[in-house]
Amino acid sequence: MLNAIFYRADNGTKWRNLPSDFPAWQTVYGYYRLWVRLGSLGANHQTLMQQVRLHEGPDAQPSLAIIDSQSVKLGQKGGRTRCRWH
Repeated sequence: MLNAIFYRADNGTKWRNLPSDFPAWQTVYGYYRLWVRLGSLGANHQTLMQQVRLHEGPDAQPSLAIIDSQSVKLGQKGGRTRCRWH
């Protein structure tokens, strides 16, 4: 089941287009919806993420976050612009 869900997430395919070597799409989708409703997928992801972090380094929780932003100057093109909110 998990491999079918991972395949769909990785390839962006529709449920109905899962390859035939996976269980029927209705079965996979049913388990996916159940696990989402129960919160199992999120909890499993959190546990796996902590295990990977512990394996990779001394701390299971991130101590730093990087936010990247980009500023873009917008120039006027041939005329005066009016703000609609004033």
